[in-house]
Formats: sequence, C-alpha cells, structure tokens
Amino acid sequence: MTVQEIRQSLREGRNVYSTAILAGSTYWLAICQELDIDFVFIDSEHTPQDRIQLSWMCHAYNTIGIPAVVRIPSPDPFAATMMFDGGASGVISPYTETVEQAQDIVGAA
Repeated sequence: MTVQEIRQSLREGRNVYSTAILAGSTYWLAICQELDIDFVFIDSEHTPQDRIQLSWMCHAYNTIGIPAVVRIPSPDPFAATMMFDGGASGVISPYTETVEQAQDIVGAA
C-alpha cells in the first residue's frame, strides 16, 4: 500500500495494519513480507537507534514495498525533517499538545 492509499483508507474510515519494528535486522524484512501489513512503525523515541540505522531501515522497508513511519522523540520539526531525509514515508510526533506544534510538524513534512 502506498502512503497515499493509507491516507485515503484512513479518511474513509477503513482499517490499516502495521507492526512495530524495534531493531534493524534483515530477519524482520522477510517476516514483514509475509504479513499482510500496510506499513511498518519504527520507534526512535524509546529505542537507541541512530540516524544511519533508521535510514537503512526506512530504505530497506520501502524497497520491499512497505512504507516506513518513524516515531520521532519529540514534536521537533528538525527531527521530522531528518527522518524524511533519511527515507521515512511519514512521522509520528509524540507529545504534540498545541496547534502550533502540529502546524510546525506538518510544515516540516
């Protein structure tokens, strides 16, 4: 499923499916190819992964046709931009509590 198809499905109230990926391993690539998931969720808030590893993971999943969505550690537009530059198809911004924070993240996207 493409990012646009995921967005359209959500707008129409349909379910989309994902799994959390907490480690960069080719083992999980093969498993995810067998699952009927729409995207993978890569956490960078609670896991010790650097930008290089996150970029590798995003590109690896994108290569097998599974968009990678990365949770950034805070509602920081700079962090969001770094994830997009690294190959993320989307970001999840935790602790976004104001309209301005949401607009800043959307602006980075």
